[in-house]
Amino acid sequence: MANFLTYSEVDTDIQSRMQGSAPDQTKRLNAINLAAQNLGAKYDIDSTKREKIVYIVPNGDPINLSTEIPDYKNIKDLRYLNKSNGEFRRIEDDIFDIHSKNGALIDEYTTTFNNGKEYLRVSMADGYSSTDLHACNSLTENGTWAVVAASDAVNLSLNTVNSVNSGGALQFDIDVSNSVNNYAVVENSTITSLDLTSYLGLGRARFWVYLPSVTEFTSVELRWGSSSSDYYSAVATTNIDGSPLVSGLNHIEIDWADATSTGSPDVSAVDYLAIKLNYTASFTDQTAVRVEGIKMFLPMPVRIVYYSSYVSQTTSGTFQPDLTATSSDEILLPRRFKNLLVLESLKILWPMSMGQDSTPYLNQVYADYSKEEKSLDATIGNRPNVNRRRVKIHNPLD
Repeated sequence: MANFLTYSEVDTDIQSRMQGSAPDQTKRLNAINLAAQNLGAKYDIDSTKREKIVYIVPNGDPINLSTEIPDYKNIKDLRYLNKSNGEFRRIEDDIFDIHSKNGALIDEYTTTFNNGKEYLRVSMADGYSSTDLHACNSLTENGTWAVVAASDAVNLSLNTVNSVNSGGALQFDIDVSNSVNNYAVVENSTITSLDLTSYLGLGRARFWVYLPSVTEFTSVELRWGSSSSDYYSAVATTNIDGSPLVSGLNHIEIDWADATSTGSPDVSAVDYLAIKLNYTASFTDQTAVRVEGIKMFLPMPVRIVYYSSYVSQTTSGTFQPDLTATSSDEILLPRRFKNLLVLESLKILWPMSMGQDSTPYLNQVYADYSKEEKSLDATIGNRPNVNRRRVKIHNPLD
């Protein structure tokens, strides 16, 4: 007997219980899929547990789990990939914030929701590798910043008031009549030379951009290399967490893996940096655009153990979000869930079949379902336990 339920055996049981009153196959299939998803959403079932290696920057910034893992439902564990004597502890997000603000380096993680999406935040005891490309807190220290004449950037200055890190930010205006190129560029061709060999193809640059308006704005582009004709470049069209660019402050990430090269940049002697803001011909003049804190990070590999939202698979083992009409498709639920799955399906099918006359049938289904559910809940949990012990790390500067 197979370890998992097959579509055909569940469908056969449904038809038997409905005694010739079952709706057609398409409706039964849809009901089984919906019932399986409902149960999968309620129970974190080991048969839907999967692992994926993900490269992250463990500095506490939010990581969109649905972007990293398309079938993500709920996290089970976070593990080092190449470290056997370390483990991550899951804590509440408010405690994570306290630790992060105090600069504590601890192997821990948390998840938090924002706008309906779940984000992962990670801290590592060993820290992470990074290098400043430019702090943007001076126009003349570490090279000289200037506007590119063939662009719409004008009135470059230093803003020391509205800075994220209170160290200063590059500030400039955009005059769309200054050129016909639909972009604004500021550049620095004389920064202190950096050897980014260890970041090649792996690094992720992060920085802040304040945009007065995003109407008709398209992307933020970063260029880094050895000259204005020899550089790498890549664009970002969203914030670091995958949310849309907004009128206001945006946290940008540029992934080196997405970059293309122009000319022949020397990765061992990077001394050129530029920010290019792209927009359509309908974009309007802007005042006080700001850029600051350009930094390159080296992501670390971790293993995320998670429960998948996919609750079915083909006989060849290919995970899929829904069953097909193939009789041998498997539902990734243990066999002890069969009665609950059938009953959950009947909740959907009886009203389709009997309309208002379905009440006595539904009453029996709900009674049977409640009994079956209590039996299962007595032996399995439906949510992972989260360590809720509150630990305060004192600020060493206090």
